[in-house]
Amino acid sequence: MTEGFLRLSAGGIGGKGDGLALLASLVDESGTGVALREAVPGLAIAIPRTATIGVDAFAEFTSANMLRGTAAAAPDWPSLREAFLASPLPGHLVEALDAFLPEAGRPLICRSSSLLEDARDAPFSGVYESYAIPNSHAHRAMRLRQLCDAVRLVYASLFSPGAIAYREAAGCPEDSEAMAVLIQELVGSARGRWFYPVLSGTAQSFNYYPLSYARPEDGLCVAALGLGSHVVEGGASHRFCPLWPLLDATPPELAGDGAQRTFRALDLELAEPDLTKGESAALAELDIEAAEGNGVLDLVASTWDRDDLRLVPGALRDGPRIIDLAPVLKYEVLPFAKAIAAALAAAERTTGGPVELEFALEAGGRADPPDKAGPTLYLLQLKKLRRARGGSGVDLSESHGTNCLVFSERAMGEGRIAGLRDLVWIDPDTFDRSRSREAAEQVAVLDRELGALGKRYILIGPGRWGSRDPWLGIPVDYPQIVHAAAIVETELPGFAVEFSFGSHFLRNVSGRGIGYLAVPSRGASGVDWESLSALPRLRSMGSCSWSQSEEPLEVLMDGLNGRALIRTATE
Repeated sequence: MTEGFLRLSAGGIGGKGDGLALLASLVDESGTGVALREAVPGLAIAIPRTATIGVDAFAEFTSANMLRGTAAAAPDWPSLREAFLASPLPGHLVEALDAFLPEAGRPLICRSSSLLEDARDAPFSGVYESYAIPNSHAHRAMRLRQLCDAVRLVYASLFSPGAIAYREAAGCPEDSEAMAVLIQELVGSARGRWFYPVLSGTAQSFNYYPLSYARPEDGLCVAALGLGSHVVEGGASHRFCPLWPLLDATPPELAGDGAQRTFRALDLELAEPDLTKGESAALAELDIEAAEGNGVLDLVASTWDRDDLRLVPGALRDGPRIIDLAPVLKYEVLPFAKAIAAALAAAERTTGGPVELEFALEAGGRADPPDKAGPTLYLLQLKKLRRARGGSGVDLSESHGTNCLVFSERAMGEGRIAGLRDLVWIDPDTFDRSRSREAAEQVAVLDRELGALGKRYILIGPGRWGSRDPWLGIPVDYPQIVHAAAIVETELPGFAVEFSFGSHFLRNVSGRGIGYLAVPSRGASGVDWESLSALPRLRSMGSCSWSQSEEPLEVLMDGLNGRALIRTATE
């Protein structure tokens, strides 16, 4: 174990903690005789300084304060959070947190790491809470208090309504779950008032939708300027293949469509954030222009030359900025793609199967060990992924989707889901992007009603399901659609966005074995809107409808070929 990975209390450290412990060992020894930290000249690979709080402290805290009983009796979620905040942590834990607390000005993030988190079949991605704190208050006692409050709120998130709904749907009894906590120095640098990294995002060693000549096993990386919550919550990001970084997913003349326009940063001037406002209490959503003048855009952006109608890497000239990572991908200002590829290869070799990494890149950051300064790729999380292996008896390699309600050539999942009759769908003729939050609430209402009836259903809608950006899709949380058996994301005229690559939402969908069908406007993929509209509607709210088919429907998924369809059952 590296000096940057510390234990503050006994007990298991949860799924996220176990993954990070494995990454810590890979940083020092990648399995090839070469330490991963030194595998790519010009870019160190490290983990941030991290402390773990084992589940024993959670058990002691909840038992001493009788909080499991309080959770069962609390009238609402805000009241329960207040009860947790009012309860004292064990004295030995407070002492350990005080010893770990870094100097002022090094922000921290307090992350959940439950026993069940990051499991292949029920990953709980984004279900429990994490809190970033500026750690900038002048008085150490206040900074320690904020850290203790963040730990309490992570503990409380085990009993949030969304977490309870997720566990019920996944068949996980409450007494099988307990919470460990990871406390990490937040990766990034202070850039004026704001603290953020150059890049962050996710990388997968297997890609269901490879570009051009890339193979599925060549992987996928999804990255964005700023803090990584922008990516995992479905914000507009840039995607590329780590082994073939010169491949353009989008033609240059269309690069501005759906490109990143805002980024996430921590507010260093907010010395006393009100953590009861939620995970984003200390964060801000900034326009890309806020990153001008500090050198970051020179590493991650290109500028659109209106005269020559082309993208010019960097930010040295006037014009619209496009976050396309060209300086680091095409010109290797930093060997970012090579480092991502090396980290994925080492992790996959060690785990024996496909993996997903979360990461952050800092150009002048503090590496582990702390006296080694320079550009560093920080590995933040390791998850094991499910992979389609065939043998399900479903082969759609020759299918062109005739006589079906939905057909997708960009699908995830494997096998057959039968016996479905109900569909919840967003009507493209009445959908208004400015009212997508209302649509999310309408979907949640119908999900609860169908769940109460013991029914699973097919969910169909435009853009990205689960995106935090309401202009990119329907911003539901996964627990709000937990009874869906299959999820369809469609493009509509004037509403073409990249689908849910790299998001917590898609991780939960794939982990739970739910069918996922992306339906772009190009190619053979499509939705038979006329047939869907003709089905009897049991209920409509705004643009959201609950329809029911007289004949049972089935979802056929051929994961090996990335195809799936929804049709009237043949048996």
